[in-house]
Amino acid sequence: MAHAPLVTPRSGQKLIRVTSSDAEESSHSCGIYLQWKVRPNVQPRSNRPGVRQPKSALLAIADAISEVHRREERGASLDDAIQAAKHWFDALHPGVAAFASNGLEQYFEFHESREEVTGELRFIGNWTTIPHSEEDTLQLAAWGPLYESGTGIREIRRLRYGRARDGASSWSDIAARVAADATGHQEVNGVNVVEVGLLDGSSYVIIADETPQTAKERFDQRGKAAANKAVTGTTVRPGPTCARCKIVSSCTALIKLDSAMQQSGPGPHTRSVSANDLARYEDCPARWHLESENLPVEPEHGEAKLRGLAVQSWLRIAHNRMLKCTSADIPSPDADHLGLAEGFIDRDAYRLAFPYLQQHIAACPLPNRISDVISVGRDAHGYDSVTDVVLIARPNMMLLDDGKLILHETKTSQRPLPADADEARGQHLAVAFDLVILDAGLIAHYSADLGQVNLEVLTPTGAKTFKYRTDDSALMAMAKARIRNLGRTWSNDTDWRTAPSPQCGWCPVRRWCPDGKTHDDIDR
Repeated sequence: MAHAPLVTPRSGQKLIRVTSSDAEESSHSCGIYLQWKVRPNVQPRSNRPGVRQPKSALLAIADAISEVHRREERGASLDDAIQAAKHWFDALHPGVAAFASNGLEQYFEFHESREEVTGELRFIGNWTTIPHSEEDTLQLAAWGPLYESGTGIREIRRLRYGRARDGASSWSDIAARVAADATGHQEVNGVNVVEVGLLDGSSYVIIADETPQTAKERFDQRGKAAANKAVTGTTVRPGPTCARCKIVSSCTALIKLDSAMQQSGPGPHTRSVSANDLARYEDCPARWHLESENLPVEPEHGEAKLRGLAVQSWLRIAHNRMLKCTSADIPSPDADHLGLAEGFIDRDAYRLAFPYLQQHIAACPLPNRISDVISVGRDAHGYDSVTDVVLIARPNMMLLDDGKLILHETKTSQRPLPADADEARGQHLAVAFDLVILDAGLIAHYSADLGQVNLEVLTPTGAKTFKYRTDDSALMAMAKARIRNLGRTWSNDTDWRTAPSPQCGWCPVRRWCPDGKTHDDIDR
């Protein structure tokens, strides 16, 4: 696989640094992304110099944790130290800052209760690196608050955005090894690895009072293999890491979609976007930003959410059989066995989806020639080098039909069926997004002659499939204008303002939003 030439500074040119997170990611993340991530002194020539992602809430909280401990050492009370350290959140979006403030307070509530068990803990730092070779060209590292007790117990903590999780992993294998060998103030007698949930202060002790020798042995038995995989991985897997990858601008696994966003230049940093992202941004920039920052969300238990997920899950299972759907595939929700849904979809969710699935039978897009199916339920990733944006198309199915590349989208709605194709297009941004991506390079990538978007709309009482072709010049002009105008705002936005509306009442990030309760004053 050809990529952009890589520049290696003379100093530390052979350095490889594997973190506990890298090791854990090696089981499911893109191998090429990790291979260059663990080489901190290597940068590609083609990437924009100095482009950095904004600081995350976790990093800001870690900085604040350090300051709290420094202030306490100088004699400040814990409460005063916490309040003073919150200045680290001033540069964050108000919603992210609200979460960070909560997280810092929850962390120190946990910390106080933890010291009742361990005794007083001395803070060592948040970023710990140890050499793993005599030349110091291979290093192991772990990110998370590290402490030591007066009895020689080291404790390293993993910070979670939401709730703490129970269970050992490659992360704990590496972290325990790093904690045991890190420079401290006294001899190490034991190692703890603890997870802390910043949402609620929840915690799990993953490893307790492990001897340094046992930590080394477990690393040799399990952690080393995961660390090696992060260094040598070659599997290319486009996904969430693309926007953070050093070679995103030259990765051949990303389809070339130059100028798809139709902007004159790049935004502040590399970003990724799907049709759903843009639709959420169009409704409320703050909601899109807070969700993209991975802040804890309120569970969406609404019927529409459950129904949509159940329908999409069922379609993915059914269509991967490469058989046209029939009524026999959709047993009654009261049947003893739910057929394709059995064991995969909750019965209550299936009950909500059932009338919609019944309407799908006549609209099932599977062709008679299965060889025409390119993918089912799989994302297509591309890259716009002009805007420095990774674009993600998420059709239910991708097909080739006599030189025509088709992206098939299935949407459910409780509203009446759209009266015509124009009304359906206006309701679903995915149509414009898919048309633009097809025209920008997806058609050429699959050596097709033209592109088409099929929009299958399912309601409890009917179904209709609307078709949109890229050789319709008026249609393409409208689709491009919608993405261009929305993309212009999105790609350069750094403020992520709120747009209060009735949706605030069920917004999943309402808890953190500065205008989260505004819906109380809105007439529904």
